[in-house]
Amino acid sequence: MRVNRRGVIRFVAAGLLTGCAHGDSELGHRGRLRDILSRNTVARGGAPALRRIQTIRSSSVITEPTFTVTGSYLASTEGFARVDVYHEGAHVFSEGIDAAGCWTMPDVSQPPVQGSERGEAALAHAREFNLYSLEGLAARGHSVSLMPPEVLSGTEFEVLLVQLSDGFETKRYVDRGSWQVVRSRDVRPLHVDADPTARDIESVFSDFRDIEGVRSAFSWVERDINTGDVLIQGVTHGVRYNEEAPPERFARDASPVAPLNA
Repeated sequence: MRVNRRGVIRFVAAGLLTGCAHGDSELGHRGRLRDILSRNTVARGGAPALRRIQTIRSSSVITEPTFTVTGSYLASTEGFARVDVYHEGAHVFSEGIDAAGCWTMPDVSQPPVQGSERGEAALAHAREFNLYSLEGLAARGHSVSLMPPEVLSGTEFEVLLVQLSDGFETKRYVDRGSWQVVRSRDVRPLHVDADPTARDIESVFSDFRDIEGVRSAFSWVERDINTGDVLIQGVTHGVRYNEEAPPERFARDASPVAPLNA
């Protein structure tokens, strides 16, 4: 969902009529953004805990309308990531970013092939949000800005617009009670290489748990905003931070990462 950028004429007019009120409003806006980001960082476990994250490994059961699979995810702050998918215990798919770039293995009986730019971008986006706090994104060349509050399902949320350095945009909805991001809305394909058609997708996050001092959602649902159809339901079964993950573990010819609950 592209954000509707309104003109600035009425804001300029208000500033002319009220002297320095426009500057005060801008300062208040920035202060509010800093406050929301700080509260979110504390809610997630605090800045020291989040800065300590160097790697993340997780396993989730993912259900789509026609199948259920188990996915193993591994990513590191060195820029690497990989996903290994299992169906009924059998390894059926892998993709990742290793020292040579993006790769994919849609048929595990065949050698891996070079991944697409769209696939690499999707992996890179997930890596940013899984390894870094919202406060930490600015230091990585991304931006976070405050949008007007929105009411969804009868609840008013603080809304943050995150713009990654490659142009991808996502709106993050912060709950004023927990200060966690409990929803997101963006425009993207569900599976970029299988079908590049972009959809308006809303993700709802729940079941927040503490793991090694970091609090994250263990359940999520993705819906098509326009139709209301459920696209994906996911339940995380395990998370580990700072497990040893040298570059060779992400290599396309490396063994797949096993599910944590295996």
